[in-house]
Amino acid sequence: MLQAQGRLELKVREGAYVLDRKTMLLHNLPRVDALELTEARALLEAESAALAAPLIDDSAIQELEKY
Repeated sequence: MLQAQGRLELKVREGAYVLDRKTMLLHNLPRVDALELTEARALLEAESAALAAPLIDDSAIQELEKY
């Protein structure tokens, strides 16, 4: 049960190790490939832009146009 929760790591011929909090958090992250990360980023960036667009003022638009 502790292993399934990501709190314990079992190593063959070595034993069981209790994981520190940082390692536990990393073990609970889903495994994704580059394409999935790119798709997620595109969705988040598009949504962020849509939420920010109504709030932008003329001076901010001029600043962005420099780039």
